Amino acid sequence: MNFLSWNCQGLGQPVTVQHLQEVTRSHGPLVVFLSETHQSGHYVDKVRKQLGYYKGVNVNPIDTSGGLSLWWKPAVMVDVILSSSFFIDTIVTFKDTGIQFRISWLYGPPYYSDKASFWDSWNNQNWNDSMPWLVMGDLNELLWSCEKEGGAPWNINRNRFLKDFMDSNNLIDVGYHGSSFTWYRSSFGEITLKERLDRGLINEDWLLLWPDSCVTHLALIGSDHCPLLFGTNPVLEKRKKPFKFEAFWADDTECHSVILDSWRCTDHPCNLALWRQNLSSCQNQLSKWSHNRFSANRALICDLLSELESDLLSSSPDVTRRNAITRKLDSLWSIEEKIWHQKSRINWLQAGDKNTHFFHLTTLHRRQRNRILKIANENGDWIVGERAIRCEFETQFKKVYSSSSVRNWGDSLSVVTSVVSPVMNATLTAPFSLDEVKAAAFQMGALKSPGTLRVVC
Repeated sequence: MNFLSWNCQGLGQPVTVQHLQEVTRSHGPLVVFLSETHQSGHYVDKVRKQLGYYKGVNVNPIDTSGGLSLWWKPAVMVDVILSSSFFIDTIVTFKDTGIQFRISWLYGPPYYSDKASFWDSWNNQNWNDSMPWLVMGDLNELLWSCEKEGGAPWNINRNRFLKDFMDSNNLIDVGYHGSSFTWYRSSFGEITLKERLDRGLINEDWLLLWPDSCVTHLALIGSDHCPLLFGTNPVLEKRKKPFKFEAFWADDTECHSVILDSWRCTDHPCNLALWRQNLSSCQNQLSKWSHNRFSANRALICDLLSELESDLLSSSPDVTRRNAITRKLDSLWSIEEKIWHQKSRINWLQAGDKNTHFFHLTTLHRRQRNRILKIANENGDWIVGERAIRCEFETQFKKVYSSSSVRNWGDSLSVVTSVVSPVMNATLTAPFSLDEVKAAAFQMGALKSPGTLRVVC
C-alpha cells in the first residue's frame, strides 16, 4: 500500500494539479495528504473528485495561508480523531482485512515562536502501544546538520524539537529513496538552500507489521517541496540468499547424520579442493534437510495453538494430549527464539532468554540502519538501485586495490634495513597447525562464521 504526503504550496497552479494527477495515477496512493493548499474547501474538493478520491476532509486556510486536505480511496475507512491548522490525526482501517493503524499527518509550524507549544503537545502521544503508528508530512524540523546545505550555519544549541518528539514516542525515521533533501530555496535562478523538512516516522508495531516500509522523494515540480511517497511493500530485487548455518540445527539429532552423510573423508587433510567440495555438498544437504523439516514452523505453531483452543471448548479436555502439545510448542518456540537471536547479532544475550520479540525488533532495526539506498560516484552523481550500487562498489574496490604503474623497485630496497630475521620469516611462512586453526576459530563469536569466500587458498 502507498500513501502520499505533499506540501504543494498552493493548488491554484495548473502545473501543481497536473503533477499531483500524474503521481496519483502512477503510484495509486490509498491516502493523500496535502498541506498549504491555499484554497477553499470547495475548490480542493473539486480537484479531489477530479483525481478519483471519493472521500476527504479539509482544514480551510486562514485567508490564503496554510490549509490542509486529506483524501482516501474506498478500500480504506478513515476516522479523524482530531484536527487543527497543523495536523490531521486519523485511524485508518482496511475494509477487507480489518487491519487498523494510526496515521498522524503533520504540518509543522514554520515560525519558531509556534514550535515549542506545538511539539510539546505531541510529546508522549503514543497512547496505544499496540497500534501501528505512522507520522508523516512537512515537519519543518531537521534532525542532523547533514540534512541542511547552504544558508546560515547549523546551530548546535538550538532546541531539538523533532528528536525530543521521536524519543518520547519511540519513533524511528524510515529513511528515504531519492534526493537527500525535500525542500529547495532558489534565488535568481540558483538554489541557495536545501533541507530535509519532510519525512516519515514509524513505531515498532508498524515496523513489525511492515518491515520493508520506505519513503521515496519524488520529482520537484509545482512546489518547492518534493512529494513524499510512503510504501509498505516496495519492489525489491530478488537475489539468492547466502548459506548460513542455523544455530538451532545443532540441537536436532538428525543434523549430525546429515553432515556425516555429505562429508567424504580422505587420507590427505590438506586436500583443499576436496575440502571445498565437502563444504559445498554439506551446505546443499543441510539446506534441503532444513527446508523439509522446519519450513512450516510458523504454520505448525498456529495449528497447535488452535488445537489447544479447541480442546478447551470440548466437554472433556484431554490433559495428556494438552501436555504433549505444550511440549511441542515449547520446542518450536525455542527454535524461533534461536533463529531471531542469531539474526539479531546481539552478543551479550545468551540463548534461553525467551525474548523473541526483542531479537526480532533488533534485526529489523539493523536492516533499516544498514540499508544503502544510494551512493555518490566520483563525479558527484547519485547512484540508485541495488544492482547499480553493487557495480559502483565493485568498481571502486578494484581501483583501490589494483595498480596501473610498474612495480619495479630495482636497487631501492637495498638501502632498507632488514627487520625480519630468517628465523622470524620461517615462523611466519610455516604451514598452519591444527591447534592454531582451532584457536582462531574459537576466538570468533559463537554464532559467527568467516564464510567460504574468506578462506585463503
